[in-house]
Amino acid sequence: MATLISARQIDDAAPCGWITTDFPTLFVACTGQKGAMAYGQALKAEIGGTPGTVGKQISFRNGQHIIGLIWQFAPGDVNWNAGTWQVRMNVTGQPGFAGWYWTGLWICRINAACASVATIRAHTGFSIPISNTNPAVYSVASAGIAQPAAVATDEVYVCLRFHNQTGSNGSFTITSDQVLNTPLTPKGAKQLVDGGIVPPQLVDGVLVG
Repeated sequence: MATLISARQIDDAAPCGWITTDFPTLFVACTGQKGAMAYGQALKAEIGGTPGTVGKQISFRNGQHIIGLIWQFAPGDVNWNAGTWQVRMNVTGQPGFAGWYWTGLWICRINAACASVATIRAHTGFSIPISNTNPAVYSVASAGIAQPAAVATDEVYVCLRFHNQTGSNGSFTITSDQVLNTPLTPKGAKQLVDGGIVPPQLVDGVLVG
């Protein structure tokens, strides 16, 4: 069984920034949802990356129900398998008012030109209250579909939607330091007992996968 690929959230900005479509509506990537843009966060994740340490603020007006947080990462030349994606968000600054909710998760596939080309998963059947008293790590597991048309330069674009029902304009703070678990696997690699991987090797002139 091949090793599943994970990416660490880091402090850096997403290389593609906010990918939007349908000008002037400006829906975000594959979501069909508007984005917070300068009032949200478009961040990067890396395989083996250094966890972020800087607080990142997400600000919505009262009543807004839009995409506020994105992570982009490049998995490389991998098998884009169907399976479970685990997305975590570390809220490190209290919203100050009850009424913030995490309400949607989209996982998009984007190409090297920063264009959204496919939807891996759209998950909107949940409403997770973000605590107004205790910072916490929130997590959503979601089953995505395989992407047989993906190429080595395609990347993952994870989008989170929030709803501000506090009755006031406000914000909360996240630290981009959690792990994004995926069902993606390296091509041509097998798992070792210790969880590492070994590339294809030549054995007496025969290629062993």
